[in-house]
Amino acid sequence: MKIKYLFFAFCVFGQSFRALSQTVLTTGDIAFVGIQSGYVATPTPKDRFAFVLLKDVEANTEILISDNAVKSVSPIRLCTNESTITWKTAASLNAGTVVVITESDTNASVGKVVGSIALSQSGDAIIGYQLSGADTIPLAGIGNVDWLTTCLSAFTPPNPPTGACGGANNNATCLPPPLSASTALNLSTGLNNSFLNTLVLSGTPDEIRAQINNPANWTSSDEQQTWASDTWTFSITVSNRASIKDQAFQFLPNPTSGTLKISGGEFTSVQVSDVLGKRVLTKENLIGNDLNLSSLRDGLYFISILGADRKVLQVSRIVKK
Repeated sequence: MKIKYLFFAFCVFGQSFRALSQTVLTTGDIAFVGIQSGYVATPTPKDRFAFVLLKDVEANTEILISDNAVKSVSPIRLCTNESTITWKTAASLNAGTVVVITESDTNASVGKVVGSIALSQSGDAIIGYQLSGADTIPLAGIGNVDWLTTCLSAFTPPNPPTGACGGANNNATCLPPPLSASTALNLSTGLNNSFLNTLVLSGTPDEIRAQINNPANWTSSDEQQTWASDTWTFSITVSNRASIKDQAFQFLPNPTSGTLKISGGEFTSVQVSDVLGKRVLTKENLIGNDLNLSSLRDGLYFISILGADRKVLQVSRIVKK
């Protein structure tokens, strides 16, 4: 891969906004719709990629995108010899918004970017994710090379064996769970530039994601592609969630060592899932809105607050310690 670099002037900004409130995303809440790793011409165009939000997001929401290979899946850890950029929005955005990020630019089509990414012209793969403390939450992936069936090595972080990252492993990676073919597109063409050629899509997030991650709906070549943030139109039906403005539930204390107090509105039940999306706890009609988490292991969890008709009113991160 090309040598990557960061814009150090934005490092303090990049570190500070993690502490601000943001929307909790889970696997499949974004999908990549374009990737460009240059073409054989002079001058060579900048690399770029695009993704669509399949969920409404709040201001200060942050997504990281990396072309680093995955070296461990339990816990999920990435190599550090490649590049990772951070995208952040300053305003709330609706599901269906497309974000185009171009190499070395600090302004995306929507939001700001910290860092730079450059992709190999012999094929590459990128993964989008969020962080919560030491936990990595994979959201989506795209590659114009085949996904590896196994990760680089099995080891205990942070000490990988010499040579595990880099070399022949630079341009391909495994899929960290719970990413799969339905959330991480495998174009496997080896061609530099690819984009979703179905420009107008409507339906639920699951229906649209299925269309996006179908290689038959993509155009690939080694020539420069023409696409921008207004190339695609997505009309997303979200019938099982309240709007961002209605998400007013609070969870205290967080982190918690045992009992969590839920306040901010009426609800009928609570579901708790781990970082892989596995449901580990369900409670109905809580007494005093107190949720006892003492039976769970320490770590990161997602709490879903359900109202009438089993509608999801809010999803939030909590930490058990």
